[in-house]
Amino acid sequence: MRLSLSITLFDGEELLEPKLRVLRNEIDHVSIVYQKKSYKGNNCSSNLLPELKRLMKIGLVDEIYEFVMPKNYDYKLAKKEKDFSLQKYEANKRTIGLELARKFGASHFMSLDADEFFLPEQLRYAKDQIIRNDYDATFCLLKDYWVSPNNQVDGIAEA
Repeated sequence: MRLSLSITLFDGEELLEPKLRVLRNEIDHVSIVYQKKSYKGNNCSSNLLPELKRLMKIGLVDEIYEFVMPKNYDYKLAKKEKDFSLQKYEANKRTIGLELARKFGASHFMSLDADEFFLPEQLRYAKDQIIRNDYDATFCLLKDYWVSPNNQVDGIAEA
């Protein structure tokens, strides 16, 4: 298994190093697909690019790719359109991550947000199951936290 991880990112760069330090031994390739402007037009943190470059320098990230919104994109106007969906842009970012994984030659791919975490033993177990059972695709259940670890959202209905 050659596993590539792609993380989509606008903010939350402070979460990358702790996440990657515990998972990097289980992952062969890490890409970050980031954007400098939010969908609402806000600028990213001034720390974003220096942090991504630092993570590349210390070997936690292999490549970064800037996702740029279309030049004529305007959130207020786009929101009024009948078929507007931010999920399309998120899907595009994940597709870019998949293409980077293909370019790397990965046999397996996973896409995460900056604030999604796994324990290394959970990832090792999942990889073992995927290999042993020759799964084409997998998913996992989420445990969401709101503000602190004490406030868990269990299940879709509660969210």
